[in-house]
Amino acid sequence: MAGHPHLSAGVLDFDLGNTDSTVVCWKLIDRRIPFIFHTGRVYSAFRQWPSAPVILKSATQSLISSVAGLFR
Repeated sequence: MAGHPHLSAGVLDFDLGNTDSTVVCWKLIDRRIPFIFHTGRVYSAFRQWPSAPVILKSATQSLISSVAGLFR
């Protein structure tokens, strides 16, 4: 979905079982599409994307506010 032509922003879970969302992150960066992490843990890999907020699960209002901030 990172290649979808109408994508405006992304909400990513970093840990995807046997892999992670690193490839998706770089695709979004290349396309200048903002994203946030909604994840259960903080990973050292997040330092690669300092502009991407990290919202720990389970979040409700903080997630909504962060997603809304991507569109400002």
